[in-house]
Amino acid sequence: MVEALAVCGSPQASIARVLGIDAKTLRKHFRDVLDTSADKADAQVAASLFKMAISGKSAAAAIFWMKARRGWSETNRLEHTGPGGAALPIDAARALLRNVAKSRPPEDPDETPLTA
Repeated sequence: MVEALAVCGSPQASIARVLGIDAKTLRKHFRDVLDTSADKADAQVAASLFKMAISGKSAAAAIFWMKARRGWSETNRLEHTGPGGAALPIDAARALLRNVAKSRPPEDPDETPLTA
């Protein structure tokens, strides 16, 4: 009972209440169970996730595994540079914004076109 409750994350005070004992008594007699239950639960979940990831049936599990364990990310990075990779001068950036604003009509009639 102690392990079943501890593995689910129940607080020690709640476990003690269920058993009808004091929390100090719980810790005295079940110290090892209380100390290892969370690790055992994490190991079971990790094993389950790993099986799903390698089965080929759960792309989400595989993607999560790679993000959590191998640093994969979905971050897109867009950099604007001038000629030869140099910094884009502010005047050139403003001109580009003006050209983009002029080349498309506003989607919303109340939308004000971009100006620099």
